[in-house]
Amino acid sequence: GEKMTSFGQMLKKLRKEKRWTQTELSEKTGISVVQICQLEQGKYKPSSKTLTKLVNVFDVDFETLYNTTLK
Repeated sequence: GEKMTSFGQMLKKLRKEKRWTQTELSEKTGISVVQICQLEQGKYKPSSKTLTKLVNVFDVDFETLYNTTLK
C-alpha cells in the first residue's frame, strides 16, 4: 500500500529539496526554528497562517502540503 506522508515528513522533504537549513527556512518564513523543528517532528499541526507561509515560500500548491496533514 501507499505510505502516507505526514505533514512533518513532507515539510522536511521540501526543505531538503531546496537545500535549506531549518534556520534558512525560518528566516524566509518568519516561523521560529523551534516551531519548524517541532512541525517536522510532527509534534503539532500547523495553523492556516503557518501553512500559507510555507506554501508561499516553497511555491507548492496548498493541496500538496495540506492534504498530508489530514491523514
